[in-house]
Amino acid sequence: MKCRARRGRFSFSWLWALVAVLAGSAGCAQFSGWEAGSGRRDDASWEELMRSADRFRASGDSERALVGYLRALHHEPDRPLARVRLAQLQLPSDPARAGAGFRRVLAVAPDDGRALAGLGMSALALGRLEEARAAFEKAAQRAPESALAHAGGAVALDLLGRPEEAHDQLSIARNFHPDEAWLVNNLGVSRLLAGDWAGAEAALRVATELEPDDPAAFNNLGLALGRQGRYPEALVAFQHAGSERAAHNNLGFVHFLNGQYQDAVAQYELALAAEGGEARVVLENLNAALDVMEKTPANVRSDGKLR
Repeated sequence: MKCRARRGRFSFSWLWALVAVLAGSAGCAQFSGWEAGSGRRDDASWEELMRSADRFRASGDSERALVGYLRALHHEPDRPLARVRLAQLQLPSDPARAGAGFRRVLAVAPDDGRALAGLGMSALALGRLEEARAAFEKAAQRAPESALAHAGGAVALDLLGRPEEAHDQLSIARNFHPDEAWLVNNLGVSRLLAGDWAGAEAALRVATELEPDDPAAFNNLGLALGRQGRYPEALVAFQHAGSERAAHNNLGFVHFLNGQYQDAVAQYELALAAEGGEARVVLENLNAALDVMEKTPANVRSDGKLR
């Protein structure tokens, strides 16, 4: 599950990519309508219940995962992991409620790294950045090899305007997990936010090698290339990520970011003539570029610089 910026369809995939790591492939289901007794074994151990619930969660069956974790919690209420898993299931759809669940765990197990990371995720989702940063920092202290703790802390630091510290956190995480494509992608996004286009390109090329079918990494790579003025290469990356319409829309947005409004309009018009994707998003971007052009002084060239 990745968070995509709608305009330009760039996939700055920290937050919900991190949720996917934290909560498996669990969706945002409303937990109702499943018969709790179906397939139930009264003699199942806590370990068996947790393994079964984890399998349901990994397969996307959130309702059965919920029931399994509740049974495990009833079986051994003093073990915190079932409470952590329950809060993780709630995180995508109700981060405030999930945060309350993580706090209940931390009230009895203050050093639980999973609960600390979960609390950081809920705080991020609610926009409480300093709280998120502090929770992830504690989680990293308890579990130094946790990719989630370091990467989550990096997201908070980036959003707090501290990109170099964010880069350091992501580098630590990558030292422990060098082959995690989502982690390298996030490193590239962090460099994009810092305005380090070449550094972003280097990281994102590695991410696309590690995960050749990930559209997020290719969209982000296209942005890094486009911000360097390498538009043909950027278009190829965007085309790899999605439809022809989305590719030209993305390239138009890069021109827009670079102050090249006439070129942006041209790309948006190509996008409207192409196949695939929503025309509405392209039209919104086109109108935004036309509005800016109307307000741009005549002595500004199409490259955004003064004549």
